[in-house]
Amino acid sequence: MSASSSTAAAETTDRIPRALPPFARSAVPVVAAATLALLLALTTRYDYVTDELYFLAAGKFYPDWGYMDQQPLVPLLAAFLDRTFPGSLFAFRLLPAVATALGAIVAAFMARELGGSRRAQVLAAAAYPLSPWILLNGHWLTRPQWICSSGRPSSGR
Repeated sequence: MSASSSTAAAETTDRIPRALPPFARSAVPVVAAATLALLLALTTRYDYVTDELYFLAAGKFYPDWGYMDQQPLVPLLAAFLDRTFPGSLFAFRLLPAVATALGAIVAAFMARELGGSRRAQVLAAAAYPLSPWILLNGHWLTRPQWICSSGRPSSGR
């Protein structure tokens, strides 16, 4: 064994991973459940928004493997939900509300992975659904930017 390989081995074994802080098992699910309850309570207070109508029309009347401005998942999902539960805004907006609540839990796990205490995890879980963009899009069946975005801006052509 050469000196350089023993030095490299010593450098890698000197790093002992720290134990993760305990997960805030009681508070984070409460934040997620409160987010879900609030979004579902408010979900039928207004009619379809323009994006929802666009996705519904694209999936219902023009189903395709892809569109100029989006992938096919959300329009096909909108058409499926409208076919399964015709005219039900609650069913139409259930999936976005659940995704927003799960996003709060994922934010708490990310805070934990970065070494955050239970308090930091709860703050991260509460901050996620309170951000204005997530708060708005948690109600609508729109394409999730963090999943479906291709990273390229739309040219509008």
